Amino acid sequence: MIAPSLLLIAATALATPGAEPHRVAVVVGANRGALGRADLRYSYRDAKSVADALVQVGQFAPADVHVLQDPDPALVISTLDRELGNLRAAGGESLLLFYYSGHADEAALYPAGRPLRYEVLRSRLESDLATVRVGIIDACNGGGWTGAKGLVPSSPFSVDVPLELAGEGSVLIASSSGLEAAHESEGILGSFFTHHLVAGLRGAADPRGDGVVTVSDAFAYAKERTVRDTASISPQPQHPSFSMNLRGRADLPLSRIASAPSLVELQQKQGPLQLIHLGTGVVVLEVPSGRRALKLSVPPGRYLLRREGEQGNYSREISVESGRSVQVNEEELQLSSLPSLSLKGLAGGAVEQWPLAINDRPLTLSARLAQVELGLLLDAGKADVTESPALAPMLRYGVTDRLSLSASAPYGFCVGKGQCFRDSAGMNVGASFLVLPEGPVEVAATVNVGYEPRPESVPLVLGAVARMGGEGRLAFVLTPQIGYEIKGRTTLDRWIYALAGQFVFQAHQRVALDVGSVLQRSVSSRNRFLTGPWEPGPIPVIVGATWTPAHYFDARAQLSFENVLGVYSAPLGDHLTLGFYVSFRG
Repeated sequence: MIAPSLLLIAATALATPGAEPHRVAVVVGANRGALGRADLRYSYRDAKSVADALVQVGQFAPADVHVLQDPDPALVISTLDRELGNLRAAGGESLLLFYYSGHADEAALYPAGRPLRYEVLRSRLESDLATVRVGIIDACNGGGWTGAKGLVPSSPFSVDVPLELAGEGSVLIASSSGLEAAHESEGILGSFFTHHLVAGLRGAADPRGDGVVTVSDAFAYAKERTVRDTASISPQPQHPSFSMNLRGRADLPLSRIASAPSLVELQQKQGPLQLIHLGTGVVVLEVPSGRRALKLSVPPGRYLLRREGEQGNYSREISVESGRSVQVNEEELQLSSLPSLSLKGLAGGAVEQWPLAINDRPLTLSARLAQVELGLLLDAGKADVTESPALAPMLRYGVTDRLSLSASAPYGFCVGKGQCFRDSAGMNVGASFLVLPEGPVEVAATVNVGYEPRPESVPLVLGAVARMGGEGRLAFVLTPQIGYEIKGRTTLDRWIYALAGQFVFQAHQRVALDVGSVLQRSVSSRNRFLTGPWEPGPIPVIVGATWTPAHYFDARAQLSFENVLGVYSAPLGDHLTLGFYVSFRG
């Protein structure tokens, strides 16, 4: 398991205090297993959260933050060398930040499962080609590098704004001491220390209320919560360690909250308060007890501000929009429930973690999460044919966060006295494996095996699901497939090629609209939209809407125009199909 293991900051004196330095970051997430250990789940997400924080509150330009996912060690070093050379050529004051989240041991990091030795990395982080160098290693066994046992916070002191990089020396932070293990969690979808460190940088660790978070502020905030959270799940809690040797200043600022594109301005009278992302159920940050005024930087979205008290839980929903500031007073919170299991229960359950927004959801189910779906299909076919409704059940189960299994009857079972347009009493079993869980394009590989009794056939279909724009308002989903009829067709008629596309618009946190189509070639007359061997069939259009009132329930309605172009003797829009679906998760 992982959690941030080392933060190294080395600085030399600035020739012109107050000048804005050129900031560059190389951010690495490595999920791939190494040293006989299993793959990690959240290193990519940790790296993304750090990169987002650097851009939004660390004053890094987006083009200067380079995110690498399981890169070859040689690529990591060449990227660092290139950026150091660019900083030297540009001249002036500069900052180079390196972040790594993944497996490691006492001698090396393991991006892509291959060793990157510390001495090779250290030579880059000690280079004077950049005025200030920052290194963050997110892995087990990091305490041996710092040689420290903990941090004794000093009293508050003033910090200049904008961020100044004066001073020289080093700061070392490790999320675990010596040979301790570090931990990641399903409840926060990441490693404990990185999660709390990022929350601190976004303003939760600002003890002065001046909108600037220093390295000591961020460490003290993250350390306290990491020890608390890991002690509740492991007999060996993590003990983050700290060693600082700066000359020229008492501390080093890491973030400036006022530079964030979206803000929550909080007036806290009592606390402590928690800010929860409603799409995931994750506690984004915690504000310690006490009277204070804070500016907090969080990505756009819907959140719940919550305080747990002896008389019950007080909360208020807020909406954060890009480019705007939301003002919230703790006195505006309203009693929402009696004393209960607190947010630890909310964030820890697989159902409560499941995002409300369709575009926020992963392409596979979370581990140990089951979903049961039942569809009612109504066809409007030819006038001389009595159509009956069909019931289409489906069951999905998350074996791991990356692997899901499914069983379904996609065409449904006829339940009336008439006939059903697609009724075949067929069954389908399949599996989906999440190949790329993070990044601009998310990809899952799929395999399905079907059985149709009339006429008997056994299709095998391999494919993929690729989503672009996930976690945003508009996403595009592309599904290429190739199928082979193992039994039931002539040799020529056994191959199926299909390409489906769908646009999904997240109109609201709980409401999504979509429109899509399918283009395919096949000789399988049982295929939904095909007419004959090696000929493109009638092009369909499917429009739908999904409503998610709770994490465990979806309701969906969709309308399929089977023959939207009116080709092949069939009239335009022949066989309009109306479908109603309900899904339950638990």
